[in-house]
Amino acid sequence: MTAAAPAAEILASGSELLAGEVQDTNTRCLARAVTGLGGVVTRALVLPADAPALEAAAAAAGVPLEEHPAAREMVAARYADLAARGWVADAALGPERLKMARLPRGARPVPNPVGAAPGVVLECGTTTVIALPGVPAELEAMVEGPLRPVLSSILGPAAYCEDAVVVLTGDESAVAPAVAEAAGAFPSVRVKSRARRFGPDVRITVTPSARGASEPEARDILARCRGAFLAACASRGLRAGA
Repeated sequence: MTAAAPAAEILASGSELLAGEVQDTNTRCLARAVTGLGGVVTRALVLPADAPALEAAAAAAGVPLEEHPAAREMVAARYADLAARGWVADAALGPERLKMARLPRGARPVPNPVGAAPGVVLECGTTTVIALPGVPAELEAMVEGPLRPVLSSILGPAAYCEDAVVVLTGDESAVAPAVAEAAGAFPSVRVKSRARRFGPDVRITVTPSARGASEPEARDILARCRGAFLAACASRGLRAGA
């Protein structure tokens, strides 16, 4: 039996998100990253930006904020580059810029390939707290780059795989019994149909997804579930495309 997937929670902070002024793409990016590495997101919340994230993390861990030498080097290198390009007036590290180098004691910085503020990884008991910049381009670059090995080490060797089967019908209710049959035969696989609208050109996409202790294990159970679903469709006179 596959062990329980490592759990993660995502907290997005920003009053502009709650006001609907901007779309929260960061939560989706993080959820896809965690899921793709074999973890499971158990909760995602959007909170107003009342308390700065790093102050809250430091308070929760019971440690002070202090300037981190490596974080200061990251911030200094970024502003030196920006000044050399003529994108900022100078490379001086004033109080506002040095704020980016203040981390909770015991935390470690994660390089930001796009922006100036490093990410922060803080061990707090059995929980790892990761704080990232809110600018989507910066967060995505960090998740796909320097944060990837950090997440992999936290989540362990588990793997997640998904598939997609297009059923040549526009009636989701006709596909539902086959989905239920496949899901019942493979309870560890999530089998979900996706219908968007009605119409003669509509086709139903069914997406089985599975986690495993390793990628071969996840792909094996996913392949067997796909076969069961296709057989269930065929027995009901439904044809599947690519």
